Amino acid sequence: EFKALGLSDLMLQKVAEIGYVTPSEIQKGIIPVLLGGSDAIGKAKTGSGKTAAFLLPVLQRIVLGELKKVLIISPTRELSMQIYDELLLFSVNGIKGVLLVGGKDMKKQVQSLATEYNFIIATTGRLMDHLQRGNLPLNDIELVILDEADRLLDMGFLDETREIMDKVVNKKQTALFSA
Repeated sequence: EFKALGLSDLMLQKVAEIGYVTPSEIQKGIIPVLLGGSDAIGKAKTGSGKTAAFLLPVLQRIVLGELKKVLIISPTRELSMQIYDELLLFSVNGIKGVLLVGGKDMKKQVQSLATEYNFIIATTGRLMDHLQRGNLPLNDIELVILDEADRLLDMGFLDETREIMDKVVNKKQTALFSA
């Protein structure tokens, strides 16, 4: 059934390697939308495959040269780390991500930002730290994904999220997800 969603042979191979057999409802709904380049809003319970629903089509679009850089913002360090781990699991063709979260070495994060990468996965607070220090231009970000967007707002990050979004001047697509 993953093939019916429009995933490439390369991504279907990765899905099979990981052991996914049948797409979840969120995957059925979101994968084709993100592959098509449209904005998306998705709501699904924790553990429903939401992260794969946005990573799989975005990885495919990067491999095909349709996207270069993606920013994924989440409200907590733990969630950002989970997304990063899943990116490593699904990653193909040398696609690389940078993890920007509090509690981790800032110097190592700055060094990572000086390398080539396709994904920035970050918490709002640490992303703002890097922006204020001038470590991170966002002018080449083409897709922004706000995971657990409702929690971002509940935790009081509305102003920071707006400020970040204002700095993403070449954004072509936005996706919001909620549990």
